[in-house]
Amino acid sequence: MLFADHPEPNALHQTQTLFAKHSTKRYLEMFSLFPNLPYELRHEIWRHFIPAPRVVKTRYDVTTGRILPGSAPPILLHVCKESRKFLLSAQRGFSMLFGTPPSPAAVCINVKTDAVQIDYYALKYNDIKDAELEAIIHLEIYGATLCNEVSTNIIRQLKRFQSLDTLSLVATSSQTSEEFIDLVQDHPPGVLVGLIGKLEASKIRLLSLYLRIEIQLPQYDNWKKPLINEIFTRPDGSRLTEEGEFDPYWSLAASGSYTGYDFAKQTMQRCLEDMRRRRAQAAENSCQ
Repeated sequence: MLFADHPEPNALHQTQTLFAKHSTKRYLEMFSLFPNLPYELRHEIWRHFIPAPRVVKTRYDVTTGRILPGSAPPILLHVCKESRKFLLSAQRGFSMLFGTPPSPAAVCINVKTDAVQIDYYALKYNDIKDAELEAIIHLEIYGATLCNEVSTNIIRQLKRFQSLDTLSLVATSSQTSEEFIDLVQDHPPGVLVGLIGKLEASKIRLLSLYLRIEIQLPQYDNWKKPLINEIFTRPDGSRLTEEGEFDPYWSLAASGSYTGYDFAKQTMQRCLEDMRRRRAQAAENSCQ
C-alpha cells in the first residue's frame, strides 16, 4: 500500500530523516505522513491519477445475473478512503454502476468520457436501472446474441439510452477482420447478403447497415440517434475500425456515413475526439 489512512505510532520516529539508518527502506515502502499534508496538496496528487478516457469492459455473469468489471478499476478506488471519495465525487464524474440487490455496483465508469462495453445479452435480459443507462454517452455492444438479433429489437434496447452520442458494434471473433474490410470496400452492400453466416465481422457490418437505415424511420424521430460505428478485433486483441487503428484514448472512431453530410470520416472522428476532450477539460476545470 502506498499511502496510509493513519500514521503508525512509530512512523514519525522512523521517518525523521532520509539518512537515518534502517529508515530509508521503510520510508519508501510507506509514506505514512501523507495524511498530514495539506488537504489541497493531497487532492492535487490524487488529480494526477484520474484516468484518461477509457474503454470500460464489462462481463455478464449468467448464473448470478450480475454485470461485473472486465477492465482494471482506477487505482484511486483502492489506495485509501480519501482517494476513493475523491474519485467518486460529483465533480470528477466517476460512479459505480450496474448494482443488483443485494450485490453492490462493481463497475467504475465516467459516463461523460468513457466508452462502456456491454454484452448485448446483459442489456436484453438483465434488469439494469434505466437511470444508469440514460447517463451513458458512448456505448459498445458485442456478443453472440447481438449477431443473431434483428435490428428492431436492438433499437428497442438502445432507446433506453437517452444521452447516447456514439454506438459501436464490436466483432470479437478471432477471424481476420482486415480481409472482410477489404471485401466490403470492393463490393456494394447488396453483395454482403451472400456472405452472412461465415464471419462475425460480416454479421456486424450488415447489422450496422440495417440499424443506420432503420433509425431514420419516423417512429424514432423523438429519440436522440447516435453515430454508429463498427470495431473489429484482431487475434492479438488489438482493435481497428474502417478508418484505421482504434484510438484507445478516445474510445470510439465515429463513422460519418450516418450523418448525411458530406464530411470525410476522418473529420467526423476528429469532431468526436474534440467533443470528448472539451467535456473532460470542462469537468477538470469545474473541480479546481
